[in-house]
Amino acid sequence: MLDDKPTELRYKDILPLRWEPLDETPRDALRHNLNVGNEHLLNLLSTLEGGAGELSSEEELAESKPLLAIDLKLRILLEMVGELLARDHPLPDATEVDLGTETVLWLESRATPQEGREVLLELYFHPALPKPFRLLARITAVHGESDGHRVSARLSGLSDALVSGLEKLIFRHHRRQIAIRRQTHHDPF
Repeated sequence: MLDDKPTELRYKDILPLRWEPLDETPRDALRHNLNVGNEHLLNLLSTLEGGAGELSSEEELAESKPLLAIDLKLRILLEMVGELLARDHPLPDATEVDLGTETVLWLESRATPQEGREVLLELYFHPALPKPFRLLARITAVHGESDGHRVSARLSGLSDALVSGLEKLIFRHHRRQIAIRRQTHHDPF
């Protein structure tokens, strides 16, 4: 497996993914527009994933009840809007994805990109927000497996702000996975 750094956290999950080959080297304007759009999307995801936090006293809980009710109603509304959008604009098929700040790997069961080819990737992180996270990448390896092809690609053109936001997204996802494992296995640590 292709790793960015030996100790780097990675976003490993089953996600809707679409890719398309690029006929020419991406221009700086495209890179800039992708970075701005992705930075905005990461901010939206952070807000969407943010919970009410832990309340330390009964007084804080009582004061926050109206806000918690509004937050819940907004989340329900977002879910419904996401479902409506998905009906008119279906998401691509979901597949195994392993994302870092420098590389991405995925399992491709249909058409396979050629090694060395520049591609535009679209990943969808949250069903209530069916907006793609769009990345430029160069295919570095394609390996046949029984259920498709394992594709490795090196990301390109990410701004420092986008790398920082991606690191935060990966960290939050990692923490959620740990919490789920603990709940499932009833681990105290």
